[in-house]
Amino acid sequence: MDVPKYEIHIQSTLKMIEVAKQYGRDEIAEKNQKNLDRLTSIYETIRKGNIVFGRMERIKGKQGVKHV
Repeated sequence: MDVPKYEIHIQSTLKMIEVAKQYGRDEIAEKNQKNLDRLTSIYETIRKGNIVFGRMERIKGKQGVKHV
């Protein structure tokens, strides 16, 4: 479920950058570009099936895997 969520975040951020540039608000566009870079990095990570946040022990516990 996180992949579609980040796709929406990325699309929204791209639109904010576009509108900010149209109105000459370069400082807002720049801040949103940094956010876009962060979101894109997270998106690429989770799209590959990797975990970004959280501890593996907690995830395994939720899946019923016993700790060794």
